Amino acid sequence: YQRRVHGDYHSKMSKLRILIVYAHPDPGSTCGNVMRTCIETLTALGHELKVTDLYEKKMYLALDKSDFTHLEKADFFKPQVEQKLANEAPDWGTFVPELKEEHSKLKWCEVVIFVFPLVFSFVPGIMKNWIDRVFSSGFAYGGSSSLKGKKSMLIFTTESSKTESIENEAVILHLINYNILSFCKLTVLQPYIIHSANKLTEEGKSGYSKELTNLLKTLDKREEYTSPYAPTSCSLLQKQHSHYTLPLNLSLIHISEPTRPRLISYAVFCLKKKK
Repeated sequence: YQRRVHGDYHSKMSKLRILIVYAHPDPGSTCGNVMRTCIETLTALGHELKVTDLYEKKMYLALDKSDFTHLEKADFFKPQVEQKLANEAPDWGTFVPELKEEHSKLKWCEVVIFVFPLVFSFVPGIMKNWIDRVFSSGFAYGGSSSLKGKKSMLIFTTESSKTESIENEAVILHLINYNILSFCKLTVLQPYIIHSANKLTEEGKSGYSKELTNLLKTLDKREEYTSPYAPTSCSLLQKQHSHYTLPLNLSLIHISEPTRPRLISYAVFCLKKKK
């Protein structure tokens, strides 16, 4: 992923350390073209760049015992405990080399960009696995976060048109940007979304490439993302979705205790209308 700087771009933007996490199995896809545009533009601007191509690296595994060379608490496997102990040790402790490398990339970067196709209104499974394994307890959350102060941005494709997806996008972005990235103390930038990716003409492909190139030239000026579903944004949510009846006056009531201590537990909750 090395590109020679041609001097085509001129920017006063400070040079950044950028990590791109990419998830698509086909280099000839729209996502693949987006990836090449990102690499060529950011490298030409003089930024330092590292890439994790999840399919190329075959990072298919989900979080399990194989993430560690050995378990510190061998009597009962609790992933978050093992992750936290590994993060407290020098050189990421018991993590396998593959995960040490990914933690190192995240520690190194100032901006992390996720490039992917939307799959069932979420990131692809291979990317979710990467998040589970690398946004680890004791590193990304569970105390102080090593990601605090860093920026993140989503660039993704969807086969839905802008009209078809407008109602769902606020929810999708909340689930990824707010529930994952903001939770891990990342500063989240506004996303860049390519709609109707499977129907793009050559003119359409050229159009988004130019738009994306211009966006990346001013990455340091991009506005931050704010979720309309965040607790502090309820009035914005009501305004934007006034045609819906929103259950904003509900409270959560705990009905039953966990059913199976020390194993996967189930508890029952219900929503009660506030008086």
